[in-house]
Amino acid sequence: MLTSKKFVAACLLVAMLIAAIGFIVLADLTQFVVEVPRWVTMFTHSIRMELFWVGVLAMAIGYVLGRKNQLFSKRVLNWTLAAFLVMALSGYINPPFLMFRTQQHDARFISIEQLRKIPQVQVQDSDEVFVVEINGDARAYPLDWMAQPHVAGDTIGGEEVALTFCSLSHLGMAVTPELNDQQLELKLLTQLQNNLVLYDARTNKPIQQIWASFEGEQSRMREWPTRVMTFEAYRALYPAGKVFFNPAYNPWNKLVRWMVYSVVGLQHAIEAPVFPTIHEFDTRLPNKAYVYGVRVGDTKVAFTRDYIERNGGMVNTKVDGKPLVLVYFEDYGFVDAFERTVGGEVITVTEIDPYGRTPQGQLERAVMASEVFWFIWSTFYPDTDVKA
Repeated sequence: MLTSKKFVAACLLVAMLIAAIGFIVLADLTQFVVEVPRWVTMFTHSIRMELFWVGVLAMAIGYVLGRKNQLFSKRVLNWTLAAFLVMALSGYINPPFLMFRTQQHDARFISIEQLRKIPQVQVQDSDEVFVVEINGDARAYPLDWMAQPHVAGDTIGGEEVALTFCSLSHLGMAVTPELNDQQLELKLLTQLQNNLVLYDARTNKPIQQIWASFEGEQSRMREWPTRVMTFEAYRALYPAGKVFFNPAYNPWNKLVRWMVYSVVGLQHAIEAPVFPTIHEFDTRLPNKAYVYGVRVGDTKVAFTRDYIERNGGMVNTKVDGKPLVLVYFEDYGFVDAFERTVGGEVITVTEIDPYGRTPQGQLERAVMASEVFWFIWSTFYPDTDVKA
């Protein structure tokens, strides 16, 4: 029985089917042509390692017995093995362990002065960076250097923070990697509807980046204010700040980033999502318009920079009763948001600097999705209001 051609063929078929499932469901590039239901992706992820090892075992049995008993030609067996390895590694192993190894615990940060001494990997003044500042301690994350790990962690102002970045959504979110009083080990899973999906390696639970919560659960990670500005603005505002340092030195990382930048470049160049997995669009704004998304409780509002500029560069507003002010700092070219309360009293802001200082007192920065694509914000928050 174990040496029959039918048994060996069955082993090879099982292995190839398992590899194909991983490749189609979990390897996100297949979403250019195949759209898998969300529940299928989540279920496959939940048993992915079990599937992988069953596939490996089936392939090993089929290949060894096939070669030993000469049931199939060497060429057929070798090509079958090669196809299995390509698909299985692409789906089950590649995203979290090869192409996009997150840097939650081993991200490297250097001072601006140190960076200036490495001219071959210099960040240009016009390059965009995500900025997180807590208790006067600032970090800049160049978008180009975040595109490969997707997650970079550090202790900022005494707080453990992980910046998550989805280059397809142009969304950076700074979070405390903790849910339900449990520390998270963030790994990359895939992308769904053009937004990053992570998972916690300790519980294997998926996390949609924009929701910052476990799939199907309400609790969200704590979020920290994040802004997008140029590196020139960051240097001017935070000369003692640090910079996430992640240049592509080796050929593998250069290849990965070339692939990422090619897809991201297309995402910015065309009106439709580069992955055609979104079918309904909110036409109140162009798909690729940048918005500044604010979420308070169940209330979501998207602001455009044009709207803020038309209102004198400063919008005093309330979102679900929470008093906020959104400000466009023209001298530095970025938008920020603050809670407009001082000593428990709500104020109307007429003058403010980039650090949140007003004549009435210091304001706390508010959480805001900075320069996220409109089609992403409206897809995941379809009940959003718009200020355009």
